[in-house]
Amino acid sequence: MKFLTFLPFLSFFLALWGSTATARAKVGTEAPDFTLKDQYDNESQLAQLRGGAVLLVYGDSDGTSYFQNWFAAVRQKFPPDKIRLIPIVNFGSMVPGFMHGKVAEKFRGTTPDGQIKTPKLMDWKGVIAKQYGASKKLTNVYLIDAEGSLQFSAAGKGTPQDTEPLLEAIDLAVRS
Repeated sequence: MKFLTFLPFLSFFLALWGSTATARAKVGTEAPDFTLKDQYDNESQLAQLRGGAVLLVYGDSDGTSYFQNWFAAVRQKFPPDKIRLIPIVNFGSMVPGFMHGKVAEKFRGTTPDGQIKTPKLMDWKGVIAKQYGASKKLTNVYLIDAEGSLQFSAAGKGTPQDTEPLLEAIDLAVRS
């Protein structure tokens, strides 16, 4: 009997907890804005990238293994002036604050041919995972059009079956 009197309170708290959960970005809606720093300590804000198509390529330590597959498929069909690729590495609060500099250092430097390594945004707190609903252990891609609307969202290893729908969506986004 005591349980029955407790049940309404439990339902209330569960409903309250559920209503404060972070909403996940939905295709066709405005892409959630964020501000992150890259490994060189330069700040980037999504809102500043409006005016052209942007592809956020996002992954945790396992998911970043597939970045190159996605990049290669996109670059094979679309030059940099058509779509901007933004790599984002998710650390999801796994790295204590005092270690951020040391970890970011591993992403700095030059490539074997002497080029400065591509800037990668460092998501130390898993902001993107929360806002966009990222899958773990896979690369997540989010296509945002020139007006800031999320046009496509997927997660995978960058196989042809993964990338073909993305390439079609990019084609539509860059034509409009």
